[in-house]
Amino acid sequence: MRFTFKSALVALVAVLVLGAVASASASAALPEFVHGEGEAFPISLSFSSKSVSTVFEGPGFLSQPGCNGASFSGEVTAAKSVSLTTEFEGCRLDATNICSTKGAAAGHVVLPWSGTLVYIDKATKQVGIVLKLTEKLIFECGSWSAPIKGSILIPVTPINTKTSKLGVAIHHGKAEGQPEYKEYENEKGEVEKTHFEVGTHVENNLNVAGEPQLAAGKSFTISG
Repeated sequence: MRFTFKSALVALVAVLVLGAVASASASAALPEFVHGEGEAFPISLSFSSKSVSTVFEGPGFLSQPGCNGASFSGEVTAAKSVSLTTEFEGCRLDATNICSTKGAAAGHVVLPWSGTLVYIDKATKQVGIVLKLTEKLIFECGSWSAPIKGSILIPVTPINTKTSKLGVAIHHGKAEGQPEYKEYENEKGEVEKTHFEVGTHVENNLNVAGEPQLAAGKSFTISG
């Protein structure tokens, strides 16, 4: 077959088209955030309540540091990505020992996260976000301090429904102090685990009462 510039150009266009289709297919892997028609990412997320209680719990804590008041702020940045900061206030170990993350205001625990949308259980279409701390932090309670790092897995709702709210659940499981969810499926279908550490204690948990509803700046759907 005779090779010409025209045939080479046609072949190049075909390769680019196939590459674009493959890239689009890869980026469309479920679950994913889908913004409204004619809109775009990012989508802002926010929540604030003075009455929401939070407890840091698990083995290694002689007492359970607790907080009264919580706020969430951030945004959905892409089809699978979230940037989120959680700030808990009124945090203390007991009547005299106030708890904070180093550099934050007294009694405030500020945790910056980067998140990825995943399946907790693909078969039942249960979707969650893996939140990973983006900074090295120090958790201080009175004279006691320890590094805090790792990741948590939180279920999110609703699924396959257009909404302007994102429900998040950060709870302990059947065993007191243990995360309710620790395992999720990556895009290859492999099971991975989260871990949340305060000091040397790998199985700590962050327990937020209720199920905060984060208000979104635009309507969206979590397709699962």
